[in-house]
Amino acid sequence: MNTITLSSFWQFSLTLYKNDLVQSTLLHFQNEYTANVNLALLCAMLNKHQVSLSKSQLISLHQSITDFSAQYTQPLRALRQTYKNNKDEIQQYAQLRAKLLEAELLLEQQEQALLISQLNKINVVEKQQSDNLTLYQSLVVQPNKPSLAMKLSDLNQFLL
Repeated sequence: MNTITLSSFWQFSLTLYKNDLVQSTLLHFQNEYTANVNLALLCAMLNKHQVSLSKSQLISLHQSITDFSAQYTQPLRALRQTYKNNKDEIQQYAQLRAKLLEAELLLEQQEQALLISQLNKINVVEKQQSDNLTLYQSLVVQPNKPSLAMKLSDLNQFLL
């Protein structure tokens, strides 16, 4: 496998996330199922490179990022949403929103760095045999949920 660097992962993520369907799908899974967008993006990038993760490897990656995200990224995201909901009451809302978004993006980069660090510690399988996005969806979506209109694997069509 070509080594996935933090820089290449970040650029891949920015490029893929620009697509409105990709963005809405990822945000749906983040908001409805507490999926981690950065881990889903890593799964997509590994699919692109035809690299498979096992279920236990994916669980390990998910666990490695969950605590950091819950402690840092998610509270900042919630604060930004609170400001957005009350923007008429906040002076200099636009400047505050921009600064909070900038800080949130820095935390997203930190999440990606943690994921890449953890990925480099595990043995992955080249010549992909399974879809990492489908596997990740099966981990975050409860079996008793109704059938989904969106699937994480739908993002594979946007991998160039």
